[in-house]
Amino acid sequence: IDHLEEPSTELDMQLVGKKADVKDRDITTTCFGFVGRDSNSLVMGSDEGVLYKARIYDGNASRGIYSFISGAHKAPITNVGFRPPIKGLPPVMSELYITSSFDWTTKLWHTKTRKPLYVFERCRDYVYDVKWSPVHPAIFATGDGNGMLDIWNLNKDTELPTQSIMATEKDRSVGKLAFSKDGRKIAVGSSSGNIKLFTLNEKLACPVKEDTDKFYESMRARLQVMAQLQNQQQENEKLRHYSSKSYSNMPANSIHSLLNSDR
Repeated sequence: IDHLEEPSTELDMQLVGKKADVKDRDITTTCFGFVGRDSNSLVMGSDEGVLYKARIYDGNASRGIYSFISGAHKAPITNVGFRPPIKGLPPVMSELYITSSFDWTTKLWHTKTRKPLYVFERCRDYVYDVKWSPVHPAIFATGDGNGMLDIWNLNKDTELPTQSIMATEKDRSVGKLAFSKDGRKIAVGSSSGNIKLFTLNEKLACPVKEDTDKFYESMRARLQVMAQLQNQQQENEKLRHYSSKSYSNMPANSIHSLLNSDR
């Protein structure tokens, strides 16, 4: 902390192992999030609505952006937030992440899928920020351009927030959100420069073991469905490829679960 006037390290995050026409594309990142406790791997959001997956250090391999998801959002991405590790929740759940965007949507992803697990379209304007609860596995909050603070509980509903609050003055937007360490309070920063502090009710701030178990089982089931759809899509693409070349007897690949481990 002796030299805060400049960064200690600068990394030029370029696309690696891709075709030349892809390497030359302009990348303007707007936000990023580290994968769980892994300070080497991150996902970056961009102005063009693309998500980029990158590694800071990769042994003898080249560091940089190794994969991307085009069309993740239809407008600039404002935040990328990974599910913080929680006691009792398997590590694979820390690879869940949520994104917010100026396209009025929030989306839930997993590092092993290229399609969102859920799309949340309740917000009434630009979604400026999204944050996970640090203690309740299924709770996250969003803030939009109309000044609304929405609290979502994925154990209860994936269509509507469990609670909505007008969190700013009239004609002001929610700019930033932050949960307290114990998950009982949430601070809301507005475009007027003011900060308001809200207290969550006990059920949202104090989860029990059943909340963790329910969240894990529902996300695990969703991941398995997405894995099957993703593998089926790959099989269909192979079928079209072989059919176009008049091949027959296409070998069938077994469907593998995206969940590496349940522990």
